[in-house]
Amino acid sequence: MNNKFNKVIEGLINDINNGFRKNPYQTNHEPKDKPKDKPKDKPKKNDYALFQKTLESYLGCKVDSEVLFAKELKRKFRFDFALQDSKIAIEIEGGIFTNGRHTRGKGFMNDMLKYNLATRLGWVILRYTPQQLNKTSTFEEICSTWNMRKDI
Repeated sequence: MNNKFNKVIEGLINDINNGFRKNPYQTNHEPKDKPKDKPKDKPKKNDYALFQKTLESYLGCKVDSEVLFAKELKRKFRFDFALQDSKIAIEIEGGIFTNGRHTRGKGFMNDMLKYNLATRLGWVILRYTPQQLNKTSTFEEICSTWNMRKDI
């Protein structure tokens, strides 16, 4: 009996030292490993500048950032990026894995109001996460949309 007790204590001490990673006695109240599929949600500030410069080189035209729209309706809505001549808005939706502004009630509803108003005013809105920002597929999708709308 004493030997069994010592093994359990030894196992618990071992588990504590290893961060409960292989603890057979683990409950929901003890620390767990973080999920490995959850991407980092905070892009570096340089990622936005790189995105803007790369998109400008793909399209061969100016890509504006922090673009105000609906001024005539006395609204101060902004797009993260925009191709104003083609009325294409590019929105980066951050905080989606951390209960950020875009996924909480009021922020989500404000985004819906903004996107619906922009659509009524003739804008196309492309939405991406920070993880998608500098991927080839993102640039290809934006370029394809731009090619469809540049003659409008």
